[in-house]
Amino acid sequence: LLLPVWLGLGTALKHIREAGELDNLRQMYKEWPFIRSFFNLIGMVLAKADIQISATYDRQLVPPELQAFGAELRDLLSETINEVLSVTGERKILDNDRVEQRGINARRQFLTPMNLVQIEVLKRRRGSDVTEQSKDALIICMKAIAAGMQSTG
Repeated sequence: LLLPVWLGLGTALKHIREAGELDNLRQMYKEWPFIRSFFNLIGMVLAKADIQISATYDRQLVPPELQAFGAELRDLLSETINEVLSVTGERKILDNDRVEQRGINARRQFLTPMNLVQIEVLKRRRGSDVTEQSKDALIICMKAIAAGMQSTG
C-alpha cells in the first residue's frame, strides 16, 4: 500500500476541505507547478496501491484478530484517493496523465500473479516448506514486484 507516501495526506486534505479551503487548494493545483507536481507524484503512488491485493494478503497471511488493522488502512487509502481526486478534478487517479495510467495498468496484469505467487510462497514458508527452493522463489517474487512497482521515465 506504500504507506509512508500517503498515510496522513487524506486526513490533512479532509481538514482543508472541512475548513472551506478546498477551492484555494484547487486553484493552487492549477497555478502552482510545485503543488501540481506534488499531487501528480502522489497520484502515481496511489495508482500503484492495490486495495484488492492488500486484502488478499490479509485474508491469506494475517491472523483474523489483526485483519481489522489492514481494513482500516485500506479505508484510509480509499479516503485519500477521494480527497486527492477532489483537488485534481479527475474522475480516476492519473486521468490527467493517461500515459502513466496505462503504464501502471499494463504492469498490474503482471504484478497481480506475482503477488499471488508471493502469498503462496509465504504461506508455505510459514508452514513446513523452508527449503532453498522456497527461499529462491520468495526472493524472485520480491524482486519482480519491486521492479514492477518502479517508475519509468
